[in-house]
Amino acid sequence: MQGPMRLAWMFPLALCLGCTTAMVKGAEKIRVTANPEIVHGCTYLGEAKAQSNQAGMWGAAGAEKDEENVRTMLRNEALKMGGNIVLLQTSHATGPSLIYRGEVYHCDTLAPEPAVKP
Repeated sequence: MQGPMRLAWMFPLALCLGCTTAMVKGAEKIRVTANPEIVHGCTYLGEAKAQSNQAGMWGAAGAEKDEENVRTMLRNEALKMGGNIVLLQTSHATGPSLIYRGEVYHCDTLAPEPAVKP
């Protein structure tokens, strides 16, 4: 009996391996950028923060999924604030937490991201 009980705690964890944060309708249009030139002339709405408490818990694939989830949370928050772009200020992992902070803006027109020079 000890064997099955020992593995019982793993079942909920295994279910959550595929967990994703649901993107609110419209949040897919929110742009996340680290380029401050993009928000020039836009209206600042406030700061948004998103956090996952399982950063890197499942290896590289899990860390990638965590990053995607945190970006989705950030987009959802920006949408609630009436924004259409997030200027990413910080992104870091602290222990098991992945934290993104960004400034939310509403821009009447969104400039395209400039090409990255090789």
